[in-house]
Amino acid sequence: MVIMQKKYRITYKRRFTQSFFLLLYFLFPFLGLFYFDSVNNSFVLLGKNVGVNNSVMIVIGFMILLFGVITMAITTGRSFCGWVCPQNFLSEIINKIILKTSIKSNGKKKIFPYTLIFLATIIISLAVAINFMFYFGKPEDIFRMLISGEMNGNIMTFAIMFFLLVFSGIGLFRHDFCKYACPYGIMQASVADKTTLRVRFAKERSSDCIDCDACTDICYVDIEPRKLVQADPGCMNCGLCVEACHNVLEPLGVKSMLDFTAEKDPEKKSINATAVFINVSGFLIFTLYFLYMFITLPFVDLMITRNDKHVSVVKNGILTSRYFLNTINQTSKEIKIDISFEGLPEKYFVLDKKEITLQPAEKQKIDFMILALKSDMKAGIRKFSIIAKNSGKIINKTDSSLFIPFE
Repeated sequence: MVIMQKKYRITYKRRFTQSFFLLLYFLFPFLGLFYFDSVNNSFVLLGKNVGVNNSVMIVIGFMILLFGVITMAITTGRSFCGWVCPQNFLSEIINKIILKTSIKSNGKKKIFPYTLIFLATIIISLAVAINFMFYFGKPEDIFRMLISGEMNGNIMTFAIMFFLLVFSGIGLFRHDFCKYACPYGIMQASVADKTTLRVRFAKERSSDCIDCDACTDICYVDIEPRKLVQADPGCMNCGLCVEACHNVLEPLGVKSMLDFTAEKDPEKKSINATAVFINVSGFLIFTLYFLYMFITLPFVDLMITRNDKHVSVVKNGILTSRYFLNTINQTSKEIKIDISFEGLPEKYFVLDKKEITLQPAEKQKIDFMILALKSDMKAGIRKFSIIAKNSGKIINKTDSSLFIPFE
């Protein structure tokens, strides 16, 4: 009975992963989960606005991203490039189409199909750039601005730059761009070493290699996998060479010469392990802190400040003190709030309105004052609070104080 050798398949898994992230790139803005509100200069995450008043959260978010990127680069090299990056995926597909339809046997280009592919790359790059604009606001708002020609100049500039970047990557330089120009790819390669997970040739069994060149022929970045000493700056950890070697040798009863492994390097093992430990720890700590801040982020931010006439004034027995109440809607929806007071009698507070409607990320500054009979109050400092309610439910509270002059 002949047992058929099961084929080693890594390309299908990789194509599924690449397609998923490319689809996610196009769909994510329409889910409304995350985007940068260019009008109000704030990030919108899961329906909450994280603006300048929450700059600590923004910094922590970037720290999480930084620690995550470095950890991934140290442990898996350029696996992001080979398995996730949409630009690398598009470059691969376009390369395959060109090789199959637009290159003659003598190596020269067929003008007509190559021209069509070139125009297609322009259209694809435009689609990617336009979709990029949807990350700067609600898609319906961005689309309306595009149609009316009233697009924000900064967003348009970013989109044009992104179009040129994508087009140069998938239409002109393709994988040469990934190898020599992509800052993220260069960073990944710079922190990788022998202990990083990568494609490795089993040198100790070099006599088992049948020199079929299947691994070299299939590599789309022109690397000789069998000569990789360390993580090559151009190697995307895509695994095509590993798949080819498995499928050629294993039906012959020979173990594959290429596999994803992490070498043991006594000199660097402790350094690498320490770096991973520090980065993973930093990633987890900052992530937990960010989640805590995000969960506890109130729908409306309140802050009380004294205005220029901050010193309490007594005239004709009346104590007067002036303040500002700064309010910020920290949601992506319109919200109505009712203002109430604690710590001092409600009749002491004078303000234009106690009911406020705030649009998403809208800021309002409300001038209010305290008027009271000096004889009703003891000298010193009295604390008071302003409470914001929505539909009768307290959504935030902030404290301040009133200075009552001595005689």
